[in-house]
Amino acid sequence: MSGMRVDMGVEPPHNQRLKLTGAAILVSELQRPCRRPRQPSRSFAGKSGVVMSKDALRFVIAAVCALVCIACPITIAWFGETYGFDRLRSDEDFRLWRVYAVEGLFWVALLATIGFIVLARKWWWVAALVALPLLVITGMLSVTCSMWLDGTYF
Repeated sequence: MSGMRVDMGVEPPHNQRLKLTGAAILVSELQRPCRRPRQPSRSFAGKSGVVMSKDALRFVIAAVCALVCIACPITIAWFGETYGFDRLRSDEDFRLWRVYAVEGLFWVALLATIGFIVLARKWWWVAALVALPLLVITGMLSVTCSMWLDGTYF
């Protein structure tokens, strides 16, 4: 072994490296020289690149889904109150879009609830405990408001 002194009971440094575990490996990894961080992609020429981590993006999308889950039953109730049934049959075609809007809001709330639960990952059960009762309320509001807007509630 050229230039390396080997005593009895002391192993060469390359063999000692193999016996390091846990915190010792972490310390040796941190002692390595720092590498230059990668530059973000400049695919949008002339614009500053905003880099968002996957966790932050998932959190933002989950927050938007949660807001949609809350806004849909409020909007359905507003539709029912504002465009409630009138006993005149003259504008029957005009009332049809309101029923479709309420039913569409329910389907949007359903997709937002599924998205919110999926994006919660390991906390999916907490998201389900909050979002599923709200979805049931949204469904009941959707059915009753659709009947009220269509004139079949009576």
